[in-house]
Amino acid sequence: MFQRFLNLFRPLPDENVPRIRELFSFLIEDYGFSFVAEDLGDAVDRDGKFFFYGPLKAYCIYNESVCINILYLEQRQDYEIFITDSYKSDQVYIRNGARIDDFFAYHLDRYADELRSSIAECGEICGRKIAATAERMPDVEVVITFNGVRRTPARSGYRPAHDLGGGRVLGGIHHYFDVDEVAPDGKARGTIAFFTPEALAASIQCGMQFPIQEGARIVGMATVVKILNPVLKQK
Repeated sequence: MFQRFLNLFRPLPDENVPRIRELFSFLIEDYGFSFVAEDLGDAVDRDGKFFFYGPLKAYCIYNESVCINILYLEQRQDYEIFITDSYKSDQVYIRNGARIDDFFAYHLDRYADELRSSIAECGEICGRKIAATAERMPDVEVVITFNGVRRTPARSGYRPAHDLGGGRVLGGIHHYFDVDEVAPDGKARGTIAFFTPEALAASIQCGMQFPIQEGARIVGMATVVKILNPVLKQK
């Protein structure tokens, strides 16, 4: 009975998170973007002036050169999209970015299609060039265990998403040791090079486990056995 009482006060899961992650998973997996979801509190305008009581949710898909900021004013069920040069947890900065037509804010599937077309045709998002992903040094050594959801084996160079908790989802490149491929239900040791490792600064420790995802599908788990990038180490 007491547990039921406590459950009444637990925050409900944010249903936007899996939907937005799924719609824009191609940016994470194919173009090295990262994803962060957070609560920005009360809503303010581009000058920082309060205009509506929160919570205001921000869903940010970003890389080194551009950030897509999807704002959701929960109590009014209003959506807005702004494009900025970088990811910042700052409403004023976000609102001073380039605003995307409200039609796309309420039809995120259409906006995802628009982004696919824009990248395919001119390699751009809102006029900002999307550079090819450069070769990166590995950040962590891991043991990877796939769960049988994938239909084909994974090879070195595989680029899934990784849910590191706290609303952070990062793409990364896998390299496997001593094997040519890993079966859909197989296990291997290897490395991951995250596309935006700075998002994980001082937050990784040996023994940490996190899901490996393709869109909303969890295809396996990774366990950290060695931290190769010192920036990631917990202090």
